[in-house]
Amino acid sequence: MLRADAAKLIERLAAEPRLVILSPDDSDISRWREVVACARRLQLPPAGYRLTTRITGGKDLLICLQAEAPAGTPAVATPELPDVPVPGTELHPAAKAALQAPQRMPVCPDCMPRAARILSALAFAAVRLGHTAEPTADGSDAALTLTIADSRYGLTVTEDFEAAPTQRTPKYAWQRVTDFDQAPTGRLSLEIVSRTDRAYGRSAWADRKRWRLEDKLSEALAEMLRGSAAAQQARAITEQEAARRRARWEAAMLDARARFTQVHRADVLRSQIQDWRLAVDIAVFCSAAEQAAAADPQRAASAAPWWRGPGTTPLLWTRRTAR
Repeated sequence: MLRADAAKLIERLAAEPRLVILSPDDSDISRWREVVACARRLQLPPAGYRLTTRITGGKDLLICLQAEAPAGTPAVATPELPDVPVPGTELHPAAKAALQAPQRMPVCPDCMPRAARILSALAFAAVRLGHTAEPTADGSDAALTLTIADSRYGLTVTEDFEAAPTQRTPKYAWQRVTDFDQAPTGRLSLEIVSRTDRAYGRSAWADRKRWRLEDKLSEALAEMLRGSAAAQQARAITEQEAARRRARWEAAMLDARARFTQVHRADVLRSQIQDWRLAVDIAVFCSAAEQAAAADPQRAASAAPWWRGPGTTPLLWTRRTAR
């Protein structure tokens, strides 16, 4: 059963190299890892590919069939934690634009300035490293977009809310309050809601008892730098593989043309030999027929219509001289 599941996993990953198991429990994770280990043990992944598993920031299980880097390809270096200072009152223009669309930052009004400063800190730090920060286009859930190299990251800041009894006064003294409202807690989270690097790394950082979200901004920016570098290397590997396939195809076409030329010349030679042998056989036959006709006048008279043909020149002589 485990072998069959491993073979099915490889077939599935051959069509789509990433498989996401949403919110798996411990038994699901253990089972999938057994299947992956069996596939590795049986050497089912294609040559040049390897199976990897990872738990994402959203607690999903990610199984990938990744192409191995060719020999000599440098590994993706883990970037050092960049410096991401939080500004005081100065805000990046993209963060100011996010304040104009509060639906993209679900935080209470009291936390809105802090959320904007967090986004500004990331925007300013990215710009200092040579990247760009811009407001998010309409229709996106992100409040701000960072473009690092060729990868784009949509960011937003959210707040944890908890249930609290409603503040409404009951109409009668004997009534119990059974309604609850969502009360803000002031605990903020930074989320990468969209990314184009397909790296499937960590995507959320939040306030905790031991640290504030501002202390984790360097880690968040480092994750985006790592994902962008991995995407660039993946594109380089893809381009190298495409170049190798193109070179193999061109070599195969040259070989095919050479073999076709050889086959064509051999066919022409065989045809010429067959024609030459037929001409020799016809000449031998004509000589034999002439000798037979000379030895038997009666047979020669019966063969005269074919011998003479429509004209006066013997037909056999005509065919012999035509050769």
